[in-house]
Amino acid sequence: MKVTIWHADGRGARVGDESVIDDWRADGDALLWIDLSPDDGDAEAHWLETFGADTTVRAQALSPRFPPKIEQTEAGTFILLRALNAEAQTIQFGTIQIAFLVADRVLITRHGSHSPSIERTHGELLDNAVKLSSPAAVAVRICEIVGSRFVPIMHKLEARLEQIEDEMFGNPTDSLLEELLLYKRQLKKVRRIASYHAAIFDTLKRERTTRFDANQREVVEVFEQFERIVSLANLYNELANDLMNGYLSLASHRLNNIMKVLTIITCIFVPLSFIAGIYGMNFDVMPELRSPHGYFIVLSIMLMIATGLLLGFRRRRWL
Repeated sequence: MKVTIWHADGRGARVGDESVIDDWRADGDALLWIDLSPDDGDAEAHWLETFGADTTVRAQALSPRFPPKIEQTEAGTFILLRALNAEAQTIQFGTIQIAFLVADRVLITRHGSHSPSIERTHGELLDNAVKLSSPAAVAVRICEIVGSRFVPIMHKLEARLEQIEDEMFGNPTDSLLEELLLYKRQLKKVRRIASYHAAIFDTLKRERTTRFDANQREVVEVFEQFERIVSLANLYNELANDLMNGYLSLASHRLNNIMKVLTIITCIFVPLSFIAGIYGMNFDVMPELRSPHGYFIVLSIMLMIATGLLLGFRRRRWL
């Protein structure tokens, strides 16, 4: 549990334990941020209840996985987000849940595991690097960083898709197809998460609440940020589809060429096998059976047939 108090003008920001909450109560101008995590045990539910969160809000905030949402409650604005976990560096990422309870003078956050977005915002608040004049401003700033962490991952994916396109024409393998299938699955996950978040901030933008009035520009920027992520996910998903279709077309073309060669070989050897079968029946009376030149005559005929078929295939441009 991390407790921070600060003022709207940025002065006096400090971090402490539960005793800091008493200082906040004594100072009517101070703002309070309580950051909770599973390491706090039963204290998570206690502090949520202390600041007015009802049973439903507490259950959803403490749930390891719940769909992103926004809800206006008596205790304040309740927001749930799905953020990238601390280890996320590529499109194969994991997520954590971050819950916000935003009141006029209080912000309570709860995250399932270490959150780089909350840690970075906390540092900015203490250093007064960004103007965060209200709990709503802190919450919006965290959400902005949550969205920004998706962008470099999407750019890395774009570069990898370009590499796959080059590799596909040079040396197409099944591993490339498996990689594209993985990317399509992860892009659907990105699109779903970003769409949820865009809907949350679209609601916050349209249904304006007093505590977020001063941060409407930032709310719109976060909404547009998640909209761009949705657009990128759709774009890269279409590109992955095109690459998969291209791979399948190349594979089909290679298979057709192989089948063409095998078919030509079969067409050449069918008449040769027929002649060999005829002269392999070993009847006592057969033409040229006793001829001293019969073997060479039959071989010459077979060679002429094979040559004639090859010339015919080439003339028809089958070879």
